[in-house]
Parts: sequence; C-alpha cells; structure tokens
Amino acid sequence: MVPEFEKMAYSMKVGTISGPVKSQFGYHIIEVLGHEVRPLTSAQFDTLKQTAFTKWLTDAVAARKDIVKSDASVWSSLVPTIPTLPPTQVVPASPN
Repeated sequence: MVPEFEKMAYSMKVGTISGPVKSQFGYHIIEVLGHEVRPLTSAQFDTLKQTAFTKWLTDAVAARKDIVKSDASVWSSLVPTIPTLPPTQVVPASPN
C-alpha cells in the first residue's frame, strides 16, 4: 500500500468516506468498511525482526565515530594465515 493511501485509510473511522487522496498512481476516494488486526506469520515476524536488527546495527555503527571502515586488504597484513600455537607440554602419564 502506498504511504499516502495507507496514512489516510488508517486514520479514518469505520463508515467514513475520504476526500480525494493523491498518490503516485493518481487520485483515490477511500471508504473505510472496517479495521482488522491480523497476526503476523512466522516468516513476516522473522523479516520484521531482521529488518529492525539491521536498522539498529546500522544506526549504532553510524553513531560511533571511533569505528573506521577500511579496505579488507588491511586485514591481510594483520591476521596471520598460518596459526601460531604455543609449544605443547608433555604431561607424564599417571601410574596406575
């Protein structure tokens, strides 16, 4: 639903008819026959959850001025390609 249409439709009371509402598709006259609340499906809920988290994360990163995004090639000089492991210590077996 386009924002102009949705805003008008949900702000009206049941049984009322709107004046002309302009949207990108032209002009509309809206008659509200009823409002209903539908529960979200699991997929819709997951999508909304992911969208909200992505927005939160984007906003949080944008608010931080100390986080510097850089080219991925910078990491290749900082992260070892071969892991370095500490020398292993041989623990003598306990006598049984």
